[in-house]
Amino acid sequence: MKNKLKKITLLFTLLTYLSSYSQEKFNFDNKGLNDYLVLNFKDKTKSELYSKTINWIKETFKKPDEVINSKIENEKIFIEGISPSTLRIGGGSSMNAKYRIEIAFKEGKIKFNPTRLEYYTKEYGWNEIYINENAKRYYKKSGKVRGLYSELITDIPSVFNNLSKGLENYIKGKKKTEEDW
Repeated sequence: MKNKLKKITLLFTLLTYLSSYSQEKFNFDNKGLNDYLVLNFKDKTKSELYSKTINWIKETFKKPDEVINSKIENEKIFIEGISPSTLRIGGGSSMNAKYRIEIAFKEGKIKFNPTRLEYYTKEYGWNEIYINENAKRYYKKSGKVRGLYSELITDIPSVFNNLSKGLENYIKGKKKTEEDW
């Protein structure tokens, strides 16, 4: 009986630990990009997080009014932006990345959810990069990355990790100041 109780306690402790663990960064594999990140900010209200996110957008992007696609006050912000010379395919030159992200708010939390990623070529214009269920096309049947996409699969999460980290640092007060230049 004691042994069974120890096992149940251990299992409960393990499950509690795993459920409290949150994904800290984006990763990309043959199933695609992990769906979203939850950024935690203890003692910050939903409206504070919303307001600080609006300020981050205004300070981060050259044309913030064009970056914000739509917003529901204190609930969600949908942004679309471009990261210049960010994505590489087949060892060629770096291409611009256009992304769409849904940012949702709860008390003490932000959900950072990339919904689309595209790259630009002069020949074909904007082309979608599959970041979800169709990501398996970047991998061989053996599970190894196709050579053409070896750089791309590291660039994809970097786009979103850099943005989410920038937002997180801004809200935590770790933004660059005039003196940091």
